[in-house]
Amino acid sequence: MSDSRIIQPDHNVYILGAGFSRDAGLPLLGDFLEKMWVAYARLGEMASVLNSEKPLSGEPSAEWKAKHENVLLRQRAIERVHEFRSRAASACFRIPLNVDNIEELFSLAAAREDPEVMDDIILSIMATLETSEERSAVPTMDLSVSDEGRGSFMPRKWSSAINSPRGVGTFRVPVYEYYAAILSGALCRDSGAAIFAPQAQQNTIITFNYDTLLDRALDAIGLRVDYVTEDENRKSYQQYNRQALFKIHGSLHFSHDDESKPHLCDIVPPTWRKNTVGDLQRVFRSAVAALSTARRIIILGFSIPPTDAHFKYLVSAGLMAHSNPLDVFFVNPAADSLQDNIFSVFREDMVDRNCLHIIGGREGYTDHFLQSPETLAWINRPLVTGWSNNHA
Repeated sequence: MSDSRIIQPDHNVYILGAGFSRDAGLPLLGDFLEKMWVAYARLGEMASVLNSEKPLSGEPSAEWKAKHENVLLRQRAIERVHEFRSRAASACFRIPLNVDNIEELFSLAAAREDPEVMDDIILSIMATLETSEERSAVPTMDLSVSDEGRGSFMPRKWSSAINSPRGVGTFRVPVYEYYAAILSGALCRDSGAAIFAPQAQQNTIITFNYDTLLDRALDAIGLRVDYVTEDENRKSYQQYNRQALFKIHGSLHFSHDDESKPHLCDIVPPTWRKNTVGDLQRVFRSAVAALSTARRIIILGFSIPPTDAHFKYLVSAGLMAHSNPLDVFFVNPAADSLQDNIFSVFREDMVDRNCLHIIGGREGYTDHFLQSPETLAWINRPLVTGWSNNHA
């Protein structure tokens, strides 16, 4: 019984795709190029403002120079990606390519093995997501807490939002803070449990997203994020005030491992060739280890695109050493049209055996799935006693 892989009876592993960030207005694969042009226009506005602030005489400040260089780098990168797309369109006369889908477009760029184009792609992704996050209005939602729930879980930020001397009632929170509280299990524990205490319940989050929506939401509710855990530290993300968030394709705020490219972040572009090295390789190993002890795998907002063989082998590697019963929940509003994608990874007979649950339509939206008492019960994460989310 010393093998940790057989003593995780209630371990949820959440796998998040671009659809998870859609509520905040961030792009999906299908509209990424459109959002990229929005970013380009915004960069033009920023360049105009910076030029108006440039001193008429004398040398501009180092801060001005840095901002100006960052804007120009991003503008030029987007222009070169657009030029590459125009050249790639000629291949469509002979090959069924959709150059308006960034995964296909960027996969073509990866096949040409041009490092400058790949750097432009990374900068273009950075600019698009930075602008989308800057312009996004993160939705809010109502939460209610009674006297019974008041002592179980209450981030300081939420407590200050309650207009009641007793600290009970209905109040509004950013929806991603609520998502963070559900995915971490912080709002799903028994009312008698100590706040953030290690439990038999375990929650791991694996994300393919580069944005920092969830990172900031976890921080806002008082959780420290563990991005990578070496073997000797694996138990750390079960400790007080910590949450494992494995960003296996990198993040906007991860530093590039090539010191000669300080203007780039460390991300793996969405192509058929996803090479993870350095820190991201360790993140990948941590994700595989987490999957090996999962009781449930919940896939939110990820379409399992045909070009992403990386996902298939991530899951396969994790399940090679798996010895628990396993339920997989595929949650996507377009699930009915994604059957081929789903069954390229999971066996169809898992549906017949009632261990693969495909949830589409209205129930497949992230907000519905993480707010509905019924679906939270499916993944054994009902809200703490005394709390409700006023789900309609």
